[in-house]
Formats: sequence, C-alpha cells, structure tokens
Amino acid sequence: MRKLISVLLLTVMMLFLCCCAPKQPHKLLENAPADGNDMALLFFDGNETVVKWISQKNDKEKIISGINALKAYAVDSDGIPELKFPCFGIEVDDYSLTYSNGYWLDKNGSVYKAEYDFVPAFQTTGETDNHRGGLRMPNAWYLGQKDVRFYRKESEGRNERAGLAISFVSYQDKIATVKMTNTAHVGGTVVEYFTLQKKIDGVWYTIPPKEPIAFHDIAYEVEGGKDIDMKCDLSPYGDLTPGMYRIEKHEIVCEFEIK
Repeated sequence: MRKLISVLLLTVMMLFLCCCAPKQPHKLLENAPADGNDMALLFFDGNETVVKWISQKNDKEKIISGINALKAYAVDSDGIPELKFPCFGIEVDDYSLTYSNGYWLDKNGSVYKAEYDFVPAFQTTGETDNHRGGLRMPNAWYLGQKDVRFYRKESEGRNERAGLAISFVSYQDKIATVKMTNTAHVGGTVVEYFTLQKKIDGVWYTIPPKEPIAFHDIAYEVEGGKDIDMKCDLSPYGDLTPGMYRIEKHEIVCEFEIK
C-alpha cells in the first residue's frame, strides 16, 4: 500500500512540475535563410495588400534576427483571437507569418503572442506591388475564416467569352469536373489552371487553398465546335463547407453546390 501511495505521489509531483515549468519562447523564423529568394513584407489595410520585396542579404538578416529575438509564446487559439487592421505579413523561403494585434499566425495555423513593430522593416529599400483584397496575405485560408476581407471580391461573371464556354459536370470525392467547349470555328487551347470562388452573403469571393496547388504547364487542344472534360482537384482547399461555389477558368465561371 505504501509503495502504491509513493508511486501516486511521484506521479502527481511530476505532473505538477511539468505544468509549472516555464514555457520556452518560440523562434518564429528559426533557420530561415537570408540568402536565396527575395523576402516579401506585406501590409493589408482591409482593402488592398501592398507587397515590398527585400533582396539585400544584410537587410533580410536584420529583419529575421529581430523577429527571432522576440519572446513569442504559443497561444491555444483557433486563429488570431482578435484581428485588427492593418495586418502585416512576412514570407521568406518556406516560412509564412501573419501579424495582427500582437499575435502571429503561421502556415500550420499555430498562434503565438509577441509585440512587433513592422514599420522600421517596411522602411527598408525594396520594390513594391499592390493586390486587390487580402487574398495575397500569408495564411489567408485561416484568416478568411474570421474575416472575408482576406478573400477577393469578384463580379457576377459569365460562362462564355471569346469563343470558349464552361459548364459544370459533376463534383465527387473533392474533384469538380467541368466541360470546356470551343464555340468558335477554329481550334483553341485550354489550360489546367483554375481558381475556386464561394458565394458568401450574396457576394462572390475567390478563396485561397489551404495547401499550395501545382498545375502542369500544358495547353490542351480543343477543336472548333468540340469540348473537353477537365478535372479540378479541390482537396488543397481542405474540407469545403456547404454552399454555392464556382470554378473560374480562362475568365469564365460555372456554378455548383456542395450540400
């Protein structure tokens, strides 16, 4: 009996020590390289995303070391607890982080808390480009679950233009099949690339994939007056919730419903 009590007390003490042990801060960009591709710094005000490209190795090293020096502690949260604009982001090599209101979100959906001032980093020399909406922001799949501004608002669209038409065929096992019809009298080509859009509160939005999508750089011949079925793998978009969706290819769209 005494032996059993001793074992139980030892177990309780070990659990207590584990629970009370101080948390170790997380290096948000640990092992991120400063050489290689340009670093992207992103700024999103709720309407437009500005991307600044940082190419100098010394500049990238300074930003990476500054972020790694933060005391960033993991937070048990489903996404950033309270989004506030403007939001910031950084992409370097395979790392992608979004920052808002003192919280960081990584590409795996993990959240960390650490205050950081992005303004000095944005003062670094670099070229910029602009994007409509927040779809270009890192980890937009997670962020869009909380705020549709991280998607891109689209117009009503049409299903035929420039001698090419699209129609929905089927959706099964996360594969949407569409029919591309060449309505012209001469031959044409179609490609694999597509985007997925969803209707939210009566408005169409392009939504981002959860995982990167790779398309084969192949053009498929379609004779005049003929058609071809094409499969669109939607598994990179994760588990799609019920609602109205549409596939966009070659600037034309076809709708379908997931129940």
